[in-house]
Amino acid sequence: MRAGVRGSREASSALPGRSLARARPRRPPAAEPPTEHPVPEIEAVQVATLVTTRNGAWAALLPDGRSYKSAGDVSDVLWWAIKMVRFEAGELDPYDPSIHCLPHSQPIL
Repeated sequence: MRAGVRGSREASSALPGRSLARARPRRPPAAEPPTEHPVPEIEAVQVATLVTTRNGAWAALLPDGRSYKSAGDVSDVLWWAIKMVRFEAGELDPYDPSIHCLPHSQPIL
């Protein structure tokens, strides 16, 4: 009588049609390319630039660059400069009528 060794021909012949060799994993089927949908064209118009601060203050600067709305201390995020002089929001309002703060009751749009 002969002793069988695992993986030997005798052991594999005991299971007809099966091989003890490791089968290669099947590759998944190729993915289909995503369907392309037409992108609608949209006209956009800038309404305002909104800036906020860490302390909850905010400022909205309108596209003309001269009209603004603000609430709270916005001195670190909104100012005007003439040559090398910095002017905080509200400082130039009495001297230059083109720069003005909009009242809170007035809508931006």
